[in-house]
Amino acid sequence: MGWKQQPLKRAYACNRETLIYLRERRGWTQRQLAEKAGYTDRLIGKAESGGSIAVETLADIADALTTPEHPVYPEDLICDPVSLAKKYIAAQYEQPGRVVEHVRHFLDDDVVLHVVGDASAIPFAGEHRGVDAMQRGFAIFYSVIEVPANHDHRPWYRFLCQGNEVVVWGQSWMHPIGQPMEQPMNLVQRLRFQRGKLVRVEVVFDTLEGSRLLNGDS
Repeated sequence: MGWKQQPLKRAYACNRETLIYLRERRGWTQRQLAEKAGYTDRLIGKAESGGSIAVETLADIADALTTPEHPVYPEDLICDPVSLAKKYIAAQYEQPGRVVEHVRHFLDDDVVLHVVGDASAIPFAGEHRGVDAMQRGFAIFYSVIEVPANHDHRPWYRFLCQGNEVVVWGQSWMHPIGQPMEQPMNLVQRLRFQRGKLVRVEVVFDTLEGSRLLNGDS
């Protein structure tokens, strides 16, 4: 399928974890992938070691790994989804009110933010399509939720990557404005990337507990 935009460099380092995952998803050995892509198994080994690979070769490897259900693009092979997911989560704590601006460089123009819940009880719930809609969603979120002062969020989150998807398990101490919590809220966020861009975020939490906290119910 080739590169969406002309690459700035002649070669890029592969994300070894992503490439191994995509190869094993096809049930292939390194040699089988090499045969399908038209290269030596030595080159595939280099790619899976994080070596620098020519852009034309990356496109051929991506084409070999592509299926109708799971297209693979050369940008996917050099993207680091976990690193981007960590930046996305960090922005929510370190840049409240400027989350979208802070991560705009890796947001797809048609990014979707889906937050579970009933918007009549949880005002930021629903599906926010596009960058502007995501920005409005975060504006609503921070109009009712605040980040605890001097809070280090990092110990409270874990990241699991499978190909272009990252599942983030967290315990959030963010709370309704002026109402600190005694216990954190369990939270799962699923981030999907394509061509090195974030295309979808799904946020899941206990909506009954969230509604109770937002409405000040005891």
